[in-house]
Amino acid sequence: MAIAGKIALVTGASRGTGRSVVLKLAQEGAQIAVHYNENQEAAEQTLAGLPEDAHHIFQADIADAKAVEEMTATVIDQMGGLQIVVNNAPSTSGNRP
Repeated sequence: MAIAGKIALVTGASRGTGRSVVLKLAQEGAQIAVHYNENQEAAEQTLAGLPEDAHHIFQADIADAKAVEEMTATVIDQMGGLQIVVNNAPSTSGNRP
């Protein structure tokens, strides 16, 4: 599948595995929607490390379905579509042991 020119939303993209996925997708030519929940500074660092300037950051608590719907709509509106979603972020709904 060709990645170049696609718009990709990666949840939990501010660090770790999510950041690695973002970097790889951007290297392949995708426009990235960098999702974060709490660490805006880390998301901004991830964004700053991407080639080009067609990428954006978005905040949402993915444990909140309405917040996810709103974030997705905002990504589509601001970036002109959405073709790829990588759900990397764990839910923080309080169901942890």
